[in-house]
Amino acid sequence: MWAALSLAGGGAQVAGAQTVGAPPALAQTVIPPEPLEVVGVAPYALPEQGGGGVSGILAVRARSSAVVKLYDAASGKLRRELRLPPDAQVSVPPAISPDGRWLAVTLTPDLTSREGRISVIPTLEASSAYSVTLKSPGLSGSVALAFGPDSTRLAVGNTSGYAQLWAWRSGERLGTYRHTQGGAPQRLSFSPDGRFFTPFFNNQKAAQVVDASSGRVLATVPGVGSAEYTAGGDFLLAGRSLKLPSGETAPLPVYLLGGVKLLGYDSRRERALVQLPLVTQGDPSVTVELREIATGKPLARQVLDGAWLGSLTLLPDGQHAYALDAGGGLRLLDLYASPRAGLALR
Repeated sequence: MWAALSLAGGGAQVAGAQTVGAPPALAQTVIPPEPLEVVGVAPYALPEQGGGGVSGILAVRARSSAVVKLYDAASGKLRRELRLPPDAQVSVPPAISPDGRWLAVTLTPDLTSREGRISVIPTLEASSAYSVTLKSPGLSGSVALAFGPDSTRLAVGNTSGYAQLWAWRSGERLGTYRHTQGGAPQRLSFSPDGRFFTPFFNNQKAAQVVDASSGRVLATVPGVGSAEYTAGGDFLLAGRSLKLPSGETAPLPVYLLGGVKLLGYDSRRERALVQLPLVTQGDPSVTVELREIATGKPLARQVLDGAWLGSLTLLPDGQHAYALDAGGGLRLLDLYASPRAGLALR
């Protein structure tokens, strides 16, 4: 069941709201609100005011907006709004650190040196608090940003067909990784324990596995397509599970059996959300299942209709997920609340 909360590009919407006593409609051009985009999830962000446990933050903005809104990932409550610096390149989505304390933002190139710039700004402290700006010719044309799990590493993807890994606090560039075909990085991925980093390029035929602490390339793994990391840090590529850094074949984890597609983990790496294979070609519905990582046991199941767009993402609490709907809004899904009998498995 979708939660009642639905966030739209123009602000919160109330279902069924009508304007009473409005005059007859005139001929007009209606400009729809800007579609929302999720710029990141901070799975290890602590709750406000010293509450217990891990809460998690969902960072959302209207596409190309200079305002990022931080929501509590479980309840959907707005925590705060952040305005990007005036020289931010709003066409490039910012990235939030896993601990929720930092936001990486692409800035316009330096007017004198023409160097590219990335700024890492605080999300919790005052605007005058500590921040870091990285400068390098290689940062020009940046199109993607991603933090490592411990929030100390920042990966940057470039339109010129390479990715960089930075120790952003010290301003040290640890390495640059290129795609032989010159394609832009499709995704910048870290292993759950933060040991490994892998840039995934469009049309790549092999994936580089990088030591995230030093920036050194440990292995180049052949295989077409994108890849994921298991909860235990093994490498999933082209239907294979590989031990790192040796590249030896490993058994596929029980929670990934059955030809499923991995959609995400909870913050404790106890649950995984997977998409089941299509049963009937052309069927617009998609079935997702929440599974226990240790045993592969199904915990909940949902069948989603055509209103679901893109990859559903599991939120830190392991009970909720989010997706963008067809109207450009954002919906929160309680995986245990079934809209139809027989879909929730407990």
